[in-house]
Amino acid sequence: MTIAKDFATKASVVLVAAAMILTLFAPAAQAQSAADLQTMINNLLAQIATLQAQVGQGGAPAAAGVCPYTWTRDLRTGSTGADVQKLQQFLNANPDTRVAATGVGSAGQETQTFGPATAAAVSKFQVMHRAEILTPAGLVNPTGLFGPATRAKANALCVAAAPVAPVAPVAPVAPGDEEDEDVSALGGEADLAQVEVDNADDDTVSEGAEGAPIAVLNVEFDNGDAEINRLDVRLVGTGNGQTQPWNIFETVSLWVDGEMVAEADASSRADYLSRSTNAGVIRFSGLDDIVALEDEELEIVVAADVRDPVRGLNSPDDVTVSVAGLRFTDAAGIVETVSATAGGVVDSADTAVVSIEEAGEGQELRFSIGSGNPAATNILVDADTRTNGVKILEGSLRAEDADILLETLAVRIETAAATTSQVVNDVRLRIDGQTFRVNNALHSANHIVYFFHIDNDVEIADGETVQAEVLADFNKQVGNYNNGQTIRASFEVGSTVAEGAANMNLDVAQNEIRGSASGELHKLVAQGVVVTMMTGATATGVSADVAADSTGEYRMRFEVTAVEEEVWVAQTAVRGTAATTTGNGIAYRILHSNFAPTATGTVTESFRRISGGTVDGNFIRIADGQTAVFELFVTFNPDVAGQFMVEAVAVGFNEDAAAAATDTFTLTPGSDYQSPLASIRN
Repeated sequence: MTIAKDFATKASVVLVAAAMILTLFAPAAQAQSAADLQTMINNLLAQIATLQAQVGQGGAPAAAGVCPYTWTRDLRTGSTGADVQKLQQFLNANPDTRVAATGVGSAGQETQTFGPATAAAVSKFQVMHRAEILTPAGLVNPTGLFGPATRAKANALCVAAAPVAPVAPVAPVAPGDEEDEDVSALGGEADLAQVEVDNADDDTVSEGAEGAPIAVLNVEFDNGDAEINRLDVRLVGTGNGQTQPWNIFETVSLWVDGEMVAEADASSRADYLSRSTNAGVIRFSGLDDIVALEDEELEIVVAADVRDPVRGLNSPDDVTVSVAGLRFTDAAGIVETVSATAGGVVDSADTAVVSIEEAGEGQELRFSIGSGNPAATNILVDADTRTNGVKILEGSLRAEDADILLETLAVRIETAAATTSQVVNDVRLRIDGQTFRVNNALHSANHIVYFFHIDNDVEIADGETVQAEVLADFNKQVGNYNNGQTIRASFEVGSTVAEGAANMNLDVAQNEIRGSASGELHKLVAQGVVVTMMTGATATGVSADVAADSTGEYRMRFEVTAVEEEVWVAQTAVRGTAATTTGNGIAYRILHSNFAPTATGTVTESFRRISGGTVDGNFIRIADGQTAVFELFVTFNPDVAGQFMVEAVAVGFNEDAAAAATDTFTLTPGSDYQSPLASIRN
C-alpha cells in the first residue's frame, strides 16, 4: 500500500513538472531548436509511462502489477476469490473501465467480491471490445458477466507484463495538423426511428407465473447509437373480471438478450406513475445497460410475475401492454424524451395483449401408446409353473401446461375363452424406474381393472413425457387355459386421478385427462404349436356348368410352428359350425356376409403341406422350433345365393405320434383367420 502511494506520488510530481516545464518554455519555444524541445518532451513522456506502469494506471494492454495473469473460471455477481481481486485490478488499470473512482473497489482498494460495480466495469470492458466479445455472440448490449468470451479477451491482453518500452519520439506536428481522436464506444447523434409492440410468443399467462413474457418491444435508432435511460410501460386491464393491473401483477421486468436489466414492483396502486380505474404506468428509471446501435433493431422483453391467485379473475382476463414513453442519450450527450402519441414514433395505439388465466387452465394429461409397446406376439408361458414379469403394454403420459402429479392409474386386462383370474396371477406397473403394485381390483368374467396408487410419487414436468410399463405374471397353463389364449392390456383413462397446477385435480369430463393407450392382442403358448395365417388369402366365385350357377373357391395359407416339443399335424380339413371345433388337422366353418355360420350347401376341402416338416403318412411331423406351411382349399356351392367367407377355427395336433389330436390351438380372434367374401350365384 505504501509502495503504491509512493509511486503515485512520483507520477503526480512528474506530471506537474511536465505541465510547468511546458508552460514556462512556451514563450521561449522559438528560441530553442525543435530537436531540444522534442528531446525534453520524449524524456518526460518516458518517465510518466514508467511510473504509470508501476502503479497499474497506464491503460496499457497488459496492466502492470497484475499481468501476466490467466483467469480460469467464469465470474459473476456474487463470485468471490483472489481472481476477482485480480480482475478489479486489471479493470482499474484503465480509467475507462475502472470499478470505482474512490473508496472500496477503486485503485489500491480492490476486494475479492464481485459486486454490481465490478459487473458495471465488466460491461464497460465488453463495450470497449464489442467486436471481439459481443458481436460474435449476437449480442448488442453488455451482460456484466465475466464469461468465456470476455475472459478470453482479458487473458489475451494480460498474457505478459513486458518491460515498459521506450516511448517512441513524438513526430513534430505541422501547423494545422491534428491527431485522430479516440473512437467512442457509441457514436452519432441518434434519432428514434421506431418503437413496435408485439405479443409475446405465448400470449396466455397463468396465475402464479414468474418472469412470464407479456410483450416484446422492438426499438430502432437512426443516425447514431443511443443508450435508453428511462422506459415507461402502460398496463391496461380490459377483462370482464379483474381489470386493475396492480391486482394482477406482483412485479414487471425488462429483459435484453436473456438477462434481466430492470425490475419494478407492480402489486400496489402506488407503484404506478399514473393511474386510472383500470390502468397504470410503470416507470423504469436509471437504465444504463440498454444500448441500441444505429440501424440495428433492439428487442426488449417485458415480463411479469403474476399473483396467485388473482382475486376476481374471470378466466381469462386480458391486459394490454404499450409504451407510454422513453428517454435516451445519444453519443453526443444529447438527451431526448419521447412520449406516446397517436400515430407517433411511440404510438399510443400500438399494443400487445396478454390473457391472464386461472392456474391449471388448459392443463392436461395425455395418454398415448409408447414407443416401446410390444408388437402382437405369441408369449411363451410355462405349462406347469408361473411365468413372471412379461411386458404386455407400454403407454406414454405427457403433461401439458402444468406440472402434473400422478395419484392413481388403472390398467384393464382382457382375456377371451377363459376367466381373466385363471390366466393372470399378478400385475405390476413400472414408471421411470419405480415399480408399483396393485392396491385393489375390479373383477369381471373376461376382464379385470387393476388400480395402482402412485400417491404423487411421480411428477411429470410441463411438456415432458414419461413411459408407463405393464408387467404381468401368468398362471401355469395346465388346468387354467388353452394354448392360444389371448390377452390385451390398456390404460383405463377415465379412472385416472392426477393433480395439476394449484393443487387442482384434473377433470376427465373437461378433457383434462384424455387420449388412449391400448396394447396389442397377444397369445399365450406353452408346449404345442403356434398358428399364424399368412397374407394373400383369396376368395372367388367361379362359374359352374349350370347357367346362372357358380361355386366359391377359397385359398388360405398358415404357418404352423412347434413350440417346446415335436408335433404331428394331420393333412385333414373338417367343416363345422362352432368356433371351437377340434380334431387333428384344421377345423373351419363357412360364414354368411352377416357372419352367421351356415351348415348347408355342398363343400369339398383339402389341407395340405406346402413346405417344411416331414411327411409321415397323412401326417406332417414338425420338429421343436421348426415351421411347416399348410394350405386350406375349400370349394362351396350354397343352397341359396349370397356372399360367403371361410373362417379357420382351430388346428389340432398330437404331441407323441401320428395319431388323433390330443391338443388344440384355437385360432382367435376369428377375424384374423377369415378369407375375403366371394359372391356365389345359385
